[in-house]
Amino acid sequence: MKKTILLIVFFFVLFSSQLYAQAGLLDNTYGNGGKATTAVGTGNSEGWGMAIQDDWSVVVGGFEYNGIDSNFALIRYKPNGTLDSTFGLNGEVITPMGNGSSVIYSVALQPDGKIIAGGTAWNGSKFKFALARYNTNGTLDSTYGTNGKVITSLSNGNDKIRSVGVKYDDWSVVVGGASFGGSNMDFALAKYKTDGTLDSTFGTNGKVTTDISNGTDIIFSLAFESDWSVVVGGFAFNGLKMNFALAKYTANGALDNTFGTGGKVVTSIGDSADLIWSISVDTSSHKIIAGGFSGNGINNDFALARYNGDGSLDNTFGVQGKTVTDMGGNDEAIYAVVRQPDGKIVAAGNSNTGGADNNALTRYNTNGTLDSTFGTNGIVISQLSTGDNEAYAAVIQPDGKIVTSGFATDNNQSYFFAARYLTGLSLGVVDFSVSNNQLLIYPNPVEQNATLKYTLNKEELISINLVDMQGRIVNTLVNNQTQTIGEHKQAILFPDELASGSYLLVISTPNGKMSIQIVK
Repeated sequence: MKKTILLIVFFFVLFSSQLYAQAGLLDNTYGNGGKATTAVGTGNSEGWGMAIQDDWSVVVGGFEYNGIDSNFALIRYKPNGTLDSTFGLNGEVITPMGNGSSVIYSVALQPDGKIIAGGTAWNGSKFKFALARYNTNGTLDSTYGTNGKVITSLSNGNDKIRSVGVKYDDWSVVVGGASFGGSNMDFALAKYKTDGTLDSTFGTNGKVTTDISNGTDIIFSLAFESDWSVVVGGFAFNGLKMNFALAKYTANGALDNTFGTGGKVVTSIGDSADLIWSISVDTSSHKIIAGGFSGNGINNDFALARYNGDGSLDNTFGVQGKTVTDMGGNDEAIYAVVRQPDGKIVAAGNSNTGGADNNALTRYNTNGTLDSTFGTNGIVISQLSTGDNEAYAAVIQPDGKIVTSGFATDNNQSYFFAARYLTGLSLGVVDFSVSNNQLLIYPNPVEQNATLKYTLNKEELISINLVDMQGRIVNTLVNNQTQTIGEHKQAILFPDELASGSYLLVISTPNGKMSIQIVK
């Protein structure tokens, strides 16, 4: 069994009215006035996918156009928004893939910090699934595929990866996108082993295609459940209109018949086109948030839906499980959905205002209503350039701040950007005298071994226990230890014989205790 140290950050959330007044503002300590911009290569460049590393640096992937072809492009920003010169060449990595143009649409991290970038590459006649794995310094990992690259054909037509996920239990990679099914594009997935070869135990020889609606069907986002089943979201065209579309697959790639109808769910949101760009799965409640856009026949608006674990709409969210937000512009879309440690939902995308697309965010309460403490009545629109600027990805930093990335344009030149926003959360401080502390974990599930980081604002007598769901202590990590004010680290050790599943990590003092469900 692999024993990899994975940095886990536990969030102890304190609420402050002073901090809430700042929620939604650009963080002026990041980059230049809250944003960082980078022109990659000599032509146009755009960021699409993003991942946050243990040191809070962010890796953004997309493409750069050299005047002939587009190529895989990665950049890395330090936590202060400056380019990390130790990554690639002065913070940038350009990788030609296939025999022509290629684009990164999604970025994910392995537990050891290596970077998986997925998208599509031209093989001379068609676009095909394309993956590359990079070492932490941005060099291609020669132990992966062929010199760090993998090109996979799923059909005789075009095949495109739109989302990448890393399974932390075995470090395999599952990708989702679309493949040409003979007359239309269909949902398509593939699973790769750690060396970049297809995993033959998944689907048929490592590949799965699913016809959702007898029309064009495309996956734009995937996420894992606690048992490593795969939930995907995108759209399905039924011949009349596009609709939100979800599917759920078991860990071996079979459709999960306990989800929706035969593993599939199609939802109409508005009168015109509806599309999911991003999904987020809460592995504790098994609820699924899907974000994208909904058309009303005139323009598109931000659209969210929340589903129960069986694929039914969650009627406690919005109106019958759905919420649509008019941001005040045209052609609005959510491209990224992330959940804050306190459960609130942040949606990032674009809103066309003043004749240009602008970076747009909303924050929703857990019931789907707009959070009036964020921005202006829950809405933030940022003009980050003189031309179009759109957020295609978003992450939550361990301190609770939001980082978005995508592309921006000035003088008909497009380039990568990242922007950071305040959320009003104060994270990382343990105060057992405050009743509304919340203990949360990111990411979850965890690996065999992990490290707990926390800060005490006063001296405490601490005990930390790992407890099974029947309340039995399976490992005592700290027993009545006096700990001083400041930052602390504690190794979390899972006994080798401990079965995979759900457990509780309990931190207690004579003044109270906190617990969080943790999935091994």
